[in-house]
Amino acid sequence: MNLFTFLLHLISAITTDNCKTIQCGPGITSDNCIEVIDDTVSVYGCKAGYICDYSILGDVGPWQNISCTQSYNFVNKCGNIYENKQLTGMPCCKDSDCYSNKCNSNACKGYNVNEECDISEQCDLDLWCNKKKCTSVKDTNLDCSIEEQCKAGTTCSNGKCIKMFSLDIGSKATSAKACMSNFIANDICENIEIYSGSRKLEKPYICSIDDDCVYKLSYSGDVYMTNKCVCSGVNKTIGYCGEYAKYLPDVNDMWSEMQYTNSNCAGSMAHSIDQQVLYSCGSISYSLFMKFTRYYGQLAYFNIFNSEALKYCGMELQIFDPSYEFALEISGSWLIGLGSVLGLWI
Repeated sequence: MNLFTFLLHLISAITTDNCKTIQCGPGITSDNCIEVIDDTVSVYGCKAGYICDYSILGDVGPWQNISCTQSYNFVNKCGNIYENKQLTGMPCCKDSDCYSNKCNSNACKGYNVNEECDISEQCDLDLWCNKKKCTSVKDTNLDCSIEEQCKAGTTCSNGKCIKMFSLDIGSKATSAKACMSNFIANDICENIEIYSGSRKLEKPYICSIDDDCVYKLSYSGDVYMTNKCVCSGVNKTIGYCGEYAKYLPDVNDMWSEMQYTNSNCAGSMAHSIDQQVLYSCGSISYSLFMKFTRYYGQLAYFNIFNSEALKYCGMELQIFDPSYEFALEISGSWLIGLGSVLGLWI
């Protein structure tokens, strides 16, 4: 997996009918880390040198076996040869590792202003690739047509460079990143509220299998989506309406803390909402990276987190931290594996 392409589409998994029991499997393996046998889904850890993509546990659809895959370390500083040329801000050992042929303090520098480029990620800080030339980015509130024209930590919305996550619910926006919720519908910043019929549900949004989960837009009041109650992994009759948990009002505080103004990277990586990219590019602190990651794991795997189906192995397998509670101040730390937090934030 490319380190800087962290947000991936989840493979279909948790279902809305024919509910299966999800359980922690005994021991570790180099074979199937998610194994489906009859009505049981067993989740295992992988042996050293292997990793598992647990993202199948977080979406709706049919189950399938998932195998452990070999893990390769391409960024063992100066211990391995880099497979590909490194972009601005990425680690390097020598000049030839970088597109620009400039490796300073084990980080690639970008092309300077007016130097030739193919993509914005090859340019130096505060530059973007315009007609094959690295060009200065634009300040906040100036006109733009694409995000890369704007400074780090901003996005292009309504034709202007706008600070990420700065617009209130109900504001007009053409980029979700401009909204405090990181979510738009019909070009309006929105949150999601969850109903069962006409009854508004409260956390953790419990429902009965075969019930309809109605996801409404908080500002307009319109129905965004209606889906069936999703299985919990421990009970064949009770589930959760958690498919759009990442757009609930509770998440707005998280995005407000993720605002940033600096990046050691360029192009799309200087406008990312991926916590691993932001930390790698120096846009956020390690503490904020951990805070986001721990909270996000609970949202990405909303149903099995709330049902406690993997209570005894969820943290050990680095799928989510069952004990973490989001707050505006962080204390302690819990390191979660990069490969286990694959999600849908876009």
